Amino acid sequence: MLLTLSFLLNVILLAGIIILCVRYDVIAKLQLAIFKNKKPLAKNYNELEELKAIHTIYPKRAVDVLVFGDSIANTLDWRELSQGGDVINFAIGGSEVKDVLSHLSVLEGYQPQRIVIWVGVNDALRQRPVSQTIDCFNRLFETLKMTSVPFVILSICKTRLDKANIAIDLCNAFLEQNASLYGGQYKDICSDLVSGDYLDVDFTYDGVHLNAAAYRHIEPHILETFRA
Repeated sequence: MLLTLSFLLNVILLAGIIILCVRYDVIAKLQLAIFKNKKPLAKNYNELEELKAIHTIYPKRAVDVLVFGDSIANTLDWRELSQGGDVINFAIGGSEVKDVLSHLSVLEGYQPQRIVIWVGVNDALRQRPVSQTIDCFNRLFETLKMTSVPFVILSICKTRLDKANIAIDLCNAFLEQNASLYGGQYKDICSDLVSGDYLDVDFTYDGVHLNAAAYRHIEPHILETFRA
């Protein structure tokens, strides 16, 4: 009897902890703390190594699309989604806008028909000043304009975190208003993932990153980037 009662109490306690974690986005908040305390030097070193690896796998050549961004862009299988297109994904987890700006140096030697950019959530998670992020986007646009390659910049997906979402809204407004001034196209692919001004819990596994259901949901929008 006592063992049964103890078991039931443990189940109730565990259920209560899970409910509290979901209700207050504990995992997402812990992730935010990790992002804020990451060591930039270690991250930059990994980026350089990853870029070298991508170069080894995909020699420089004329391609259909080059993708740049962070882990949300990195997770997507762009090559399969393009249905046979020659797509190289240079997106690297943890990247901020300033990092993608430096990653564009790999363009030399490639001849893409289009460039896709999907970045910005890490700037918001790490609470970079919005003015700083927008300045980086401006420099990114200027660099892309000089390449004369058509580009599409995708909207930054919201999270389960208030502070991050405020910055994301401001950056998306800037992207929507300014991308065309540099010869690019802004595409909102994330609005369908929002519920009550937050990333819907059904579309994320940690409050920030998209799950398989989310990628399936926005797949039609992603496909449009290949025809933009």
